[in-house]
Amino acid sequence: MNKSCFTLLSVLLVFSCCKGQSDKVDNLKDVNGNLYTVIQINDDIWSAENSRVTKFRNGDLIPYAQTNESWKVSFERREPAWCYFNNNPENEILYNWYAINDPRGLAPEGWHVPTSIEFEWLINSLGGEDIAGLKMKTKIGWIETGNGNNESGFSGHSGGLRWLFGDFDLEANAYWWCSNEKSSIHANSFLLVYQNNNANIISNVKGTGLSVRFIKD
Repeated sequence: MNKSCFTLLSVLLVFSCCKGQSDKVDNLKDVNGNLYTVIQINDDIWSAENSRVTKFRNGDLIPYAQTNESWKVSFERREPAWCYFNNNPENEILYNWYAINDPRGLAPEGWHVPTSIEFEWLINSLGGEDIAGLKMKTKIGWIETGNGNNESGFSGHSGGLRWLFGDFDLEANAYWWCSNEKSSIHANSFLLVYQNNNANIISNVKGTGLSVRFIKD
């Protein structure tokens, strides 16, 4: 094989490999038909947007709990629920832990809600809990001096939460559920705050409303 043919073949192979990776990375669609931007961080592929799905993978509707009473009852009955932050459809969708852990599946086929271990791997790969937040937060949208540089492409932005009894917290920090539980009433979650560049695993009562991300199986 002469040099020019070898060079052409190499270019075609590289193009083919890159194209295959792009197709794999750029194709995430939930059962509602929502499309999500995704990003590869080290060996893992993450959604770079929060979940907006309102159905389980099998098509069943996730119960919508708008009122404080219906939100509280969903926890008392250990049932899945979702809502809009501040009950405003223009805001983020929040889920209780029972929605993300329901056997019918919240994540699209081939994806899952990350465990705390997977979030810890992400934190460590970005320099550790004291600095990872800077690389995961968006460049705009955080209050005071809370913006990050989004070096990782994670695009984490403040989305608030809903407390167990239905009240909404200020939209200053960002919280995401982990799929693994901490106890019978608590589950792990991932936190970014506006006050510093930390990225931490904490726990929340399972009836709390938090955002959700997906990671590829």
